[in-house]
Amino acid sequence: MPINVSAIANVPEHVNDVRLRTAEFINAEILPREDDLFAARRSSDKAVRESAKSLREEVKGKVKKAGLWAPHLPQEYGGMGLDFLAHAYMNEILAYAIGAASLFGVVAPNSGNQKILV
Repeated sequence: MPINVSAIANVPEHVNDVRLRTAEFINAEILPREDDLFAARRSSDKAVRESAKSLREEVKGKVKKAGLWAPHLPQEYGGMGLDFLAHAYMNEILAYAIGAASLFGVVAPNSGNQKILV
């Protein structure tokens, strides 16, 4: 079932933009293929695991192309440079789909460690 997201009144326009683009991406690229993206978790078949890994890499490339990669990192490090509030609103959307955060380059503890290192 697709996530239904609309703009929130009194939230900055750039935050609503990130929320809406993230939801659109999840609806188009992740939810319809969720089983295939994470098939490796249920299979011991090497071909299935490799296919799922390849598909995840493809989706990550699309996330980067859409400008939604690594919301927590500054733009000079390849991220979106979002502030805490914008990132929190994006995480609200990412939480809808299993494994979506990993496909957007924001997974604990790595994302927190990256932020500290930057």
